[in-house]
Amino acid sequence: MFGLIPAVRLGEAGRTGAAAWRRVLARVLGTIPREQSAAPATLRPAIVPDTLDDLRGPADGVVELPVRLYWSAGSRRFDLSSPDDAADLCESVLDAASSRSDLVRYLNAGLLIGVWPLLGLSRAKRAAWEDRFPVLRRQRLAAAA
Repeated sequence: MFGLIPAVRLGEAGRTGAAAWRRVLARVLGTIPREQSAAPATLRPAIVPDTLDDLRGPADGVVELPVRLYWSAGSRRFDLSSPDDAADLCESVLDAASSRSDLVRYLNAGLLIGVWPLLGLSRAKRAAWEDRFPVLRRQRLAAAA
């Protein structure tokens, strides 16, 4: 019924966090005709800073997110030298942040721009960020070309 399902790489460490699985499912569901797949509802509103310069979180090293931002099984530690870990961290923070201070503390503007095309965000959150920061849209479209 679904045809061939593409092979999906989960990263060197085989992270099984929610962010990694959402990217896997997005790739797989992308092979299903639109009328057979349901778009998930936005559970939390998008919190967007005034400028990308506000995002002064770590750009390298290992970061451990608090449980309120990453509650999936497995490690809450992210090695930012790994693109997969960096994408997982950014996606988790963007998804679960409840305040601007979460964004400022854990996200780095340069890192976010670099991994933006890898993130599996809801349409509403992606649109909110890309409408405020056109550089993110350009990054995503350039990666898709």
